[in-house]
Amino acid sequence: MPASDLAVYDLQGQVYSYVEVSILIGLLLGSCTVDSIVTGCSCGQEMMLACNSVPGVLCGMIKDQKDAELFVSINRGNAVSIPLKEGYGWNGGDNLMEIMGALFSLPTENRIPFQDAQRKLADTQKMKEIRSFSQCDLTVFLNLLDESMITKIISASQVMDAIVKEGRKDQIVKWVKDHA
Repeated sequence: MPASDLAVYDLQGQVYSYVEVSILIGLLLGSCTVDSIVTGCSCGQEMMLACNSVPGVLCGMIKDQKDAELFVSINRGNAVSIPLKEGYGWNGGDNLMEIMGALFSLPTENRIPFQDAQRKLADTQKMKEIRSFSQCDLTVFLNLLDESMITKIISASQVMDAIVKEGRKDQIVKWVKDHA
């Protein structure tokens, strides 16, 4: 497979598309097996869009430390997509470390004026409310997938094992057990 074709492999060597990975991400988040996900693809866009198509996933695209700081302080989603090829030059490793630092540390200062931050936080809450109206329940979504996609997703044994062992949402854990 060419290096430009980004895919994810499990230990059995199974290849997953970004669409399939986004559904696995939805299962991990929807089952409360994990609280947040860091993912990506060549430009970051495809994975972000795919994740945002799955109920319960709110994914932002993070290109730099400032994006990460704003995402943590204002958008408060549960997944981020990082461009893993586009713009990854001589300082790509440093940029990635700065992004991770901003995502996983407490904000030391609010870089947004208080009035703007309050308005943006209210907008974020309203957007999350609207998303809850516009998206179906995760188990309904999963049951609408075609059988070949369900079979492929369930074959991600490490993810399924983690959901069964660590998942805190019984209905998602039950769905995984029923389809395994």
